[in-house]
Amino acid sequence: MSKGTKFDADKSPLAYLPPRALIEVGFAFWAGAQKYGPFNYMQGLPATRLASGALRHILLFLAGENFDTDIFTRYQKKVPHWACAIANLLMLGEMLLIGRSDLDDRYKGVTDEKPFESQEEVDQLVKVAGGARASSIPSNADRGKEQRSSVPPVWAGSRLVE
Repeated sequence: MSKGTKFDADKSPLAYLPPRALIEVGFAFWAGAQKYGPFNYMQGLPATRLASGALRHILLFLAGENFDTDIFTRYQKKVPHWACAIANLLMLGEMLLIGRSDLDDRYKGVTDEKPFESQEEVDQLVKVAGGARASSIPSNADRGKEQRSSVPPVWAGSRLVE
């Protein structure tokens, strides 16, 4: 039994992070350092470019592609798309956490107002949604308007079909 004292109760419990997954994310950062230079992202990248990069990797993963082909072609290392997506999100988070608001180029039309009137409204929506598609849940802007159809929209190829 340990008798030492450590005042770290308010620190982030990093021991809970998944080590094998983080090693793969490290390889994604390694590949980025090889391609762009070490810590290139610290020079600043717009938030939407990092978010778009993460989304591209997620979409390729969802389409069935496991590894980033560019990294494999360049360095003969199989880095999973999910690890590349996480790397992009970590870079985005770092930019926001260090206060680089000049790189926050997101659309500014959305306000930070509460999207719901009460916690009960959120609870009811979650209960009703069950496993519903996000597209079938009315947005705050649509609240009170009559819905055009009870059938949620679906994607056909690259276009939305309602």
